[in-house]
Amino acid sequence: MAQTLKEEVRERILQAAERLFVLLGYQKATMNAIAGEAHMAVGNIYKYFPNKQKLFHAIIDDAFVSQFRALTLKRVKSLNDPSQTEEVKTIDEMSSDTLLDFWIENRNKTIILLAKSAGSKYESFAKEYVQMMIDFSNAQLPFMRRNLANTEMFQFVFKNRIEDTVRDIVLILEKYETEADIKRAFATSWSYHHAGIQGLIEWSSNHEEGLS
Repeated sequence: MAQTLKEEVRERILQAAERLFVLLGYQKATMNAIAGEAHMAVGNIYKYFPNKQKLFHAIIDDAFVSQFRALTLKRVKSLNDPSQTEEVKTIDEMSSDTLLDFWIENRNKTIILLAKSAGSKYESFAKEYVQMMIDFSNAQLPFMRRNLANTEMFQFVFKNRIEDTVRDIVLILEKYETEADIKRAFATSWSYHHAGIQGLIEWSSNHEEGLS
């Protein structure tokens, strides 16, 4: 019974910390504030986690981050596959999206990792995440459009579009809580972002001088 109680207390601490990291960010969420959110003395938290860093890593660990990256690369690869003519745009299609299911299942963790991790070991993750998607897409672009004018200006605009997409991930997960609403919002958002990126690629392929 005692061991079960300890696990329940530890889980209560983790849930409280996760809520505050979403609300305040890692940097501003103090151990005292987390204790208040968990309705316990701060000294009790230190019995389970010696510092805020250890507590954060119990929520956002390396395995979670690795899975986040792997699922993203798989998703980007499928979208850049020229053999796939139909992209994910509808709610029904998005319902089978593994990456989206992962974001929904780990809604708070995704928000924290992409937007609330300043001061932690993952504070540069969002920037690296954007660059990872750009690098992977750039490797695929020659196979998608052989006449693409992949210039500095194209890369500037392309990077901005990817950054907007990542910001939307956070905004949608912050705004909506139910699975149905989140999937509907992502379907709506993706129809816009996908059309924009595809339009940019198409325009650059046909107007080489315009992005030189």
